[in-house]
Amino acid sequence: MTKISFNLKELAAVADGEIAGDPNLQITGFAPLETAGVGDISFLVKAGKIDKLEGFSGSAVIVPMGIEEASLPLIRVDDPYLASAIIHNVLLAKPFVAKGLHAQSSIGNDTEIPEQ
Repeated sequence: MTKISFNLKELAAVADGEIAGDPNLQITGFAPLETAGVGDISFLVKAGKIDKLEGFSGSAVIVPMGIEEASLPLIRVDDPYLASAIIHNVLLAKPFVAKGLHAQSSIGNDTEIPEQ
């Protein structure tokens, strides 16, 4: 199974955030600060808790606007809770693949269904 991957620039765009770091960094998952690994993004809610980023093993962190610098890639946002929910949903989304018509479907008399 192939993991869905987004770069930091794409994730910052959906969360209306600012990037600090490599905008092409690939993110494949979402995890808590304590358990994040390579490819994971996490979030920090309060600027005063920046010391929680020490020893962070993930790839990037969503942070409040008040955090100006860190030794890792960041997405700065107004509301880290909202941004993390949006980004988490993006990472979990599964593409819709139509698989045809159900046997019990009702189709109108003048309906045309193209061949695939």
